[in-house]
Amino acid sequence: MRIFRFLFQGLLKIIFKIAFRLNPNRVFNKNNIAVPNEPVVFLCNHQNNFDAIRLRIMNNRRIAFVAHDELYRNKFYKWIANNLLDSICRGKTKNDISFIKNIFEAKKKGLSIGIYPEGGINYFNKSIPFDTSTAKLCKKLNLPIILVTVNGGSFLTPRWAKHKAHGKLEYTYQKLITKDELEKLSVENLDMILKKYLYINDYDWQRKNLVEFKRKNRAETLDKALFICPNCFGYHGISCKNNLILCSRCHSTFILDKHDFIQSNSNITDLVQWDKFQYSKLLSDIPCLQDNHVLLKAENVTFNSCDATKHFSKKNLQICNIYLYKKHLILKTRYAEDILSIESISKIYVEFKNTIQFNYNNLKYRISHKNIPAYVWVSYFRALNQYLKEKEA
Repeated sequence: MRIFRFLFQGLLKIIFKIAFRLNPNRVFNKNNIAVPNEPVVFLCNHQNNFDAIRLRIMNNRRIAFVAHDELYRNKFYKWIANNLLDSICRGKTKNDISFIKNIFEAKKKGLSIGIYPEGGINYFNKSIPFDTSTAKLCKKLNLPIILVTVNGGSFLTPRWAKHKAHGKLEYTYQKLITKDELEKLSVENLDMILKKYLYINDYDWQRKNLVEFKRKNRAETLDKALFICPNCFGYHGISCKNNLILCSRCHSTFILDKHDFIQSNSNITDLVQWDKFQYSKLLSDIPCLQDNHVLLKAENVTFNSCDATKHFSKKNLQICNIYLYKKHLILKTRYAEDILSIESISKIYVEFKNTIQFNYNNLKYRISHKNIPAYVWVSYFRALNQYLKEKEA
């Protein structure tokens, strides 16, 4: 197996190095930061499924990256990850820290560790907030830390987009934290440094570089993520065609240009701004909503649930209708009707492109359909959850 791993990783190294050299749009900036000749911890923002492989190859060392547990459901990937890529499966739940043991075992073997503190890829072009758990883990590992940022990936493979783009992808070493520096830092101060250097808004990078990202029908399917018009403040009137974002309520037209900026007569110039606007608008409108008013509904969607510590099983798949209200969610199947309190729903996020996933008490739920605007539902869940918790406080 060692020989096979050596040959496989050698082949990957050759392929990716050739790809980087032949493609001037793949940039790797080390900023004169010398990586210590010993195991280190690579902390990186996450934008692309190939981030781990690229960093591993360009650093010419074995890096055990912590990978999403969902990937391990695929038996072929699981074998590749465990036997050839040294990957570590993260815990199935927030409280599952069994993978920590595997991280320390990788350290004992002399491997470097790769971690994405965000735990996922944001729907739009900025970092996902993360907690202090990464800083605590780094203190326990007591290894030098390399902070790496990736820019351009959110334009190359937007989570909402149907088609991939062609353009620039840039990896940059931002900072080295040595062992001596790490020992002097408290968890709180280390956490502040990680958040400072790992946070990115790709539009800030794009404003400086103005990279053209070539993608056909570049605005297509954005209407599954945008739900409030910034001109008329109307809800659920957005449609998209080619590179146009259209509002059926006020007939406004927004153009998504070749740099993925928005051209219009509004103050919104990029998708991060639009998303921030629509979330704030929704949050401010919630107090005016009636408790018995259906905010969102979807019929004939696929529904699955299981214990929060286990994987979903196809045996539990059902067809249901879902109705979102101000204080609860109704899941209505052929045989039963479940009412879930919004305040008890946690860990809400978009899985894949058209799947809503969340936890409720000791269960986790997954709702999916090829046409469901998953990001819109997740935005509503989060806003309602935030409103109700702030009201209680």
